[in-house]
Amino acid sequence: MTTHHARISPTAKLAAFLRAETDIPYCRQIADMCDAEEVSRTFDPGFIANHRAYIELRFKSLNAFIHRLGFRQVLEFAGGVAPRGLILSEDPSMLIVETDLPELLEEKRLIVKALIPLSERTNYHLHSANVLQSEEVWNAAGLFEREPITVVHEGLLQFLTPSERKQFAGNIRSLLKVFGGAWITSDVVIRESFERFYPETKQASTLKRVTEVTGRSIAEDAFIDWEAATSFFKEEGFAVERFKQIDFVPEMRSRVFEPQVLERIEYEEVWVMRLIN
Repeated sequence: MTTHHARISPTAKLAAFLRAETDIPYCRQIADMCDAEEVSRTFDPGFIANHRAYIELRFKSLNAFIHRLGFRQVLEFAGGVAPRGLILSEDPSMLIVETDLPELLEEKRLIVKALIPLSERTNYHLHSANVLQSEEVWNAAGLFEREPITVVHEGLLQFLTPSERKQFAGNIRSLLKVFGGAWITSDVVIRESFERFYPETKQASTLKRVTEVTGRSIAEDAFIDWEAATSFFKEEGFAVERFKQIDFVPEMRSRVFEPQVLERIEYEEVWVMRLIN
């Protein structure tokens, strides 16, 4: 079943490896298909152990939030090899459009085809789009009815520079003006979280590794603090609501975790942005 998915970004593969040990559907098969384990060996084992619960929580809390919002149309940006569209489209009343850069998307298509007969899932679409190109974003949204949408992404905003974030927010603003709905993400990261969850020795090696494989300095580009993050969205025309991820996946509270893992999962948030009328 193994095929080489060379173009999947190493960070997406790492997330796939971390999800493989969870009870999230399709994750084991996806990890096997994209050789996720191979990539995981290049990261610090302590980092892997501490990140597994966080990645599981992040994915599950966003899916739970999509259900809570109740909009039938979902647009996911930079879907990577996560199975969100696969899972959500099991409900035939949902319409899911998942996007990524063209090469990544082709890899995703191969994976999806190996897992389900895509022709039977008429409510699940894979569409290539660069989140910074408004024309490509609008093409992806062309499949929707003029009804509210949930725009979602997980593990994208951290990799955008401040000016790219502005461009991206502008594209989402124009979508929500037409469709209505909400923008949800787990991606609002502030500098403090790097100081807290990547202690010096490990931080240097792990963040250096992320920079090497992505060419992005996520710690430097992070929001300075929560206030700075909130005002960014306000300036872009959005009202912000913040929630704790763990409140949407309460069963994770009953599991036994190392103290630093527990601290992390109690800390992580889902942010919901709606247009300020």
